Amino acid sequence: MILQTLSSPASAPPGLKRAFQYLQTHDLTTTAPGRIEIDGPRCFAVVQEYRTAPVSQCHLEGHQKYWDVQCILSGQERIFVTSSQNSPPILVPYNPGEDILFFSDPPEPCSQLILHAGEIAVFSPDDLHKTRCDWQDGSSCAVKKVIIKVAASSQFIS
Repeated sequence: MILQTLSSPASAPPGLKRAFQYLQTHDLTTTAPGRIEIDGPRCFAVVQEYRTAPVSQCHLEGHQKYWDVQCILSGQERIFVTSSQNSPPILVPYNPGEDILFFSDPPEPCSQLILHAGEIAVFSPDDLHKTRCDWQDGSSCAVKKVIIKVAASSQFIS
């Protein structure tokens, strides 16, 4: 996992640099929710708007084909992160079309972070993450977020 801000992007592999550059050169705050093509199936963005929910209503997820570059455009949310090596039980099997599977919460505690507007969290396919959580218990928040999906193929990321 990488935690960064829009104003000072991390030194990153080429594919992730493209995602950071896109975030820095496009104002997505007024963009309607939906998919944005950047580089075909190798790199695309998904703009989302939602309200955060209690932790118990959110689900731990993982991906196999894509890195997630998640940038909060407005609002804030709590995110839980753990390694796929913790092997929590699978709740919903892998959906290759959506590149997602859902897990039960792991037996060991997850790391937590609060992501605010202008902050970016990058999750590799080895990072399981539970997003959309209330940043403070009982404090739902409107969030606008963009997730840039970057293909995990070795020639693109390395």
